[in-house]
Amino acid sequence: MMKNIKTMKNLWMVAATFMAGMALAACSNEDALTPVEPELPQTYTLRIDATQGGDVMRGLSDEGTTVAATWESTDVVEVYKGDDKLGELTPADISADKTSCTLTGELDTAPTAGDNLTLKYNTNDFTNQDGTLTGTAKSIDKTANYQEATVTVSAVDGQKITTTAATFTPQFAIFKFTLVEKDDVSKKLSPTTFNIGTTLFGVLPITLPFEIPSASYTVNGEGVLYFAIPTTYTYSGLKISLSGLDYTFTFEYDGQNYTCSKSSLTFVAGNFYRVTMKMTKE
Repeated sequence: MMKNIKTMKNLWMVAATFMAGMALAACSNEDALTPVEPELPQTYTLRIDATQGGDVMRGLSDEGTTVAATWESTDVVEVYKGDDKLGELTPADISADKTSCTLTGELDTAPTAGDNLTLKYNTNDFTNQDGTLTGTAKSIDKTANYQEATVTVSAVDGQKITTTAATFTPQFAIFKFTLVEKDDVSKKLSPTTFNIGTTLFGVLPITLPFEIPSASYTVNGEGVLYFAIPTTYTYSGLKISLSGLDYTFTFEYDGQNYTCSKSSLTFVAGNFYRVTMKMTKE
């Protein structure tokens, strides 16, 4: 009798082990991972016919020498809806004179029909200028050529976005400064630093500091500097005009500090200005 009971216990243990194995196999089959294609971020294709500068930029000249803005294949245009950056575009099909192209790229977020998009070309702080601006090529240096355009979204068809054409306009004015000593205007000054300062709302100082290599005067001539000066400043999302403010120009030359102030200095984006700076020795 005891032998039969032991045999039955063994049979139950075998059966239990078998059932447990079946249950684990069933659970394993149910939980098996099935390979799936990863979900990639959806992007939206955008192509825009674009002209850089147009007649405004081609009208910038100094003593008959044309100053042109041109497209290069390595350029990058940022696309914004309000303060939100949607993506970047690069030039293709650049024209022979390099003033027009087709901007192509992908946006991470789709705008809707009727939206206005801001295209920003070469945003920068304007301080990477060496005072020549045009150099020998007579074209706006990339470090200063900040332009913007506004386009309207015509349609969004699936992942294809259509907009109006873009005409970029400069967000700066070009200045030719001739630096002379106030007490002796025949004396040209060729500093290796140059600072342009103003104040917003009477309390917020803004300074554009520049480093000027001596070679710049070989290009320009003694005492002559060229700069692209922005016409607006963005503060807390608000674009503020820099025209009509009081400006102070300072530098050190030959061991002496020089300064010159201009009250209510007015300038317009896309225009060229010649200014003789009569610097006061401090």
